[in-house]
Amino acid sequence: MQIHQHAAANNLAPKLLACEHLPGGGSVVVMQLLEEGQGWHTLSSVWQVCPTADQQTNLLQAVLSMQQAFHALHLPPAEVAAPTLASSAASASACA
Repeated sequence: MQIHQHAAANNLAPKLLACEHLPGGGSVVVMQLLEEGQGWHTLSSVWQVCPTADQQTNLLQAVLSMQQAFHALHLPPAEVAAPTLASSAASASACA
């Protein structure tokens, strides 16, 4: 959850609104609704508008940079996974 809070603080993920741990190890998580009109896109939708190999390489490099920044926080490995969302700033710069 710490990595998600860091990502949200940097406009790279939705804000966590609530989190409740359930008996048996599960959790209920409520997050901010992300909408395209607010500049949010899935990586798969951004990939589709990056027609050239160079643009796709730039997008992958942006995702890897995000993941490396998360690794630099020295969080437990279970906290760090490849991002599935990109903010408008990340997607705009990746396909420029």
